[in-house]
Amino acid sequence: MSVSRHRTDRWIKNSFVDVSHKELFGPVAEHWHEFYEIELIISGSGTYNIDGIDYDIARGSLFLMSPSSFHHINFTSDTKIINLMFVPDIGDRDFLCRLFGDCPHITMKLSDTDIDFMAVLTADMVKNSYIPYLTASLNCLLGKLLLLNSPDAPALQNAQMKYALLYIQNHFRDKITLEDAAEVAHYSRNYFGNKFKEYVGMTFKAYLAELRFSLALKMLTRTAMPTADICYSCGFTDYSNFMYSFKKRYGMTPGKYRKCHGAPIGDTE
Repeated sequence: MSVSRHRTDRWIKNSFVDVSHKELFGPVAEHWHEFYEIELIISGSGTYNIDGIDYDIARGSLFLMSPSSFHHINFTSDTKIINLMFVPDIGDRDFLCRLFGDCPHITMKLSDTDIDFMAVLTADMVKNSYIPYLTASLNCLLGKLLLLNSPDAPALQNAQMKYALLYIQNHFRDKITLEDAAEVAHYSRNYFGNKFKEYVGMTFKAYLAELRFSLALKMLTRTAMPTADICYSCGFTDYSNFMYSFKKRYGMTPGKYRKCHGAPIGDTE
């Protein structure tokens, strides 16, 4: 089984946001990507699987996935969809924090009125390439989805820390530092480090490792990607240290973990 990684520079034409109306049929192989993706079903049928959970496809089905959401699709009829992809830093932080506060992906069922709203808005986005206009339209759409998903959601609390968490979740595969996250929160390095541990329950370094190892486990159990490639794809920079830390954390090597979970066999250590 081959699970592809969709990189921003290959999938988003202007490196910020990409919108299209498509007609698809048949299977779409499992993949994950570096950006957010919204797909709205206009008509058709099938199954949409996100991180191992199956969802039925029907008119009005909407799927919103964050970076690192593994998903594959099987369209069982000619299916018309609206697809919107955008990089993490272009979406409104309040909307993204509130949408993805509890789950890395969202599903919902839109009414005909809301389908029409999204169809008109995205059709206009397809015709325009002016980045400020696309950004404003995207955030209008995200705000609409937030209202549909949680109309009674309270105001965002601890906003600066949640902004930092969102930044970390979207960039943990990069070489980010405590200073980078502190800058997003507009705190000093030391103050942020202390406040982060109080808010999350672990240090910045430990939280970063949790995110990276969580993705590594997904890739080990769902792909045949070589262990070294998984290491670097998840944000680790030292293969020997990754192997040592993995064994210390899980009591076995990545190769043995893969075999124990009945995953595709990749390389051996």
